[in-house]
Amino acid sequence: LAEYLPLAGVVPAMAGWFPHVQDFTASTETPALRLGAWRIAVPICYEVVRPEFVRRMMRAARPNLLVTLANDAWFGDSQEPWIHLSLARLRAIEHRRYLVRSTNSGISAVVDPAGRLVVRTGVLTRETLRATVYALEGETVYGLAGDWVGWLAVGLVLLGTMVPAPIRSTTTHLRDAIFVDETPERRVGSQVPSGRGGTSPPSGDSKP
Repeated sequence: LAEYLPLAGVVPAMAGWFPHVQDFTASTETPALRLGAWRIAVPICYEVVRPEFVRRMMRAARPNLLVTLANDAWFGDSQEPWIHLSLARLRAIEHRRYLVRSTNSGISAVVDPAGRLVVRTGVLTRETLRATVYALEGETVYGLAGDWVGWLAVGLVLLGTMVPAPIRSTTTHLRDAIFVDETPERRVGSQVPSGRGGTSPPSGDSKP
């Protein structure tokens, strides 16, 4: 309850029950911060795990760098800080920007535009990081197209599951199932044609 009180607008008396709660509201704009000539997009905490939100920031401000802040202390020494970092790395890949992630308990990191960790801290450790990042420009396919490519792929997969597969008949003719060798050499009592080796089987009326 640090950022806002759910249902406080519906039941105003609830605000008196939680006197220390704050009342933050969502902004309608996502402007970039300025550092000299640099434009920096700053998604806060879990905002960085939402690709459509970060994409909207990128489209509106055309930032050169992504910087995200997070409070992961309540996760403790668990897998959650690693998951949070992994999801943040996707934003660097999608927009081909360096991403600087600062947290109060780990994992702080610098991620390059290919999603690789340049440097990082551990969890619940006191560390200082140093890395070089660059101001980048330009659009990406994801930045221009958004999520519709992925939804199109999902639709094609679902469509493929609804198309019935052709049914192959299991009924075969007997002559297709049983191989009959009708060559002269395989007929019992037949004469081997001249020009091929071997002898014909003896018959009862043959003479020496």
